[in-house]
Amino acid sequence: MQRKRLEDMNLLDDFLFNAVMTFPGIGERFCRLLLQVVLGREIGRLRVVAQRAFGGRDEGFRGARLDVLAEEELMDVLADPSVFDIEPDNNGDVVSLKDLPKRVRFYHAIIDSRCLKKGEGFGKLKRVFVIFVCSYDPFDRGRMVYTIRNMCEEIPEMEYDDGLRTVFLNTKGDGAGVPEELVALLHFLEDTREVNAVNDVLRELLEMVRVVKDDGKVTVAYMKSFEIEQMWINKGIEQGISQGISQGISQGIEQGRSEERANTLREKARADRLERELRKLRKLRRGRRDV
Repeated sequence: MQRKRLEDMNLLDDFLFNAVMTFPGIGERFCRLLLQVVLGREIGRLRVVAQRAFGGRDEGFRGARLDVLAEEELMDVLADPSVFDIEPDNNGDVVSLKDLPKRVRFYHAIIDSRCLKKGEGFGKLKRVFVIFVCSYDPFDRGRMVYTIRNMCEEIPEMEYDDGLRTVFLNTKGDGAGVPEELVALLHFLEDTREVNAVNDVLRELLEMVRVVKDDGKVTVAYMKSFEIEQMWINKGIEQGISQGISQGISQGIEQGRSEERANTLREKARADRLERELRKLRKLRRGRRDV
């Protein structure tokens, strides 16, 4: 199975993105610089967790795995801290595009459900940003940035701030009306090479990426992730073969039964035909005797 080498990876590759975001001494600053460019404002210190899995309410309900979850830590008690879910996404197939808005809705719900402790008022809910960095255009409108928020249909200008924001970033958009820093960042995320590190922030991010790629523990983790992925693929193949054999046996048995039923029906029809012929012959003989 062919797999991209770690040194050839870009930041839109899940493994590298998560590895950089959680790397000791690097991840928090990397995440903060990225968010500041995306949102165009200062971001407080962050507590960053990668590949955060949330289980369903019980075994019968679906959970979710968030790629990078960052929670803002503000010293000012009057400030409005935020939670950021950042999702690099290369999967632009038709089914995924159709389900994307509801997928985002589910992520918002999962995050919100963990933001309040028992007895806390709803005013304690944090602002939640779900940010998708896409290597495709999620809405096929050519834009580089799509910002989604709830509003009142009847009075669009009326303020209705529930603290929820969704931002879709399209690395292949035309960049019209988008700050130069964000355009450069998106190109850099898609193609993480020195030639695309065109400003001080991106050069700092590139240096962080180099440190992570050169780290032996990250290399080992990548090799292990490949082995685990291959193990699950092999297991899926084995299950598929097993299911195929089982299905083939079942189909063979059913086919045999069908053929047996068909043979039985043919034999019954033949017997019925012989019985009718025999009755005709008996009737004919009785007629001759009567004469």
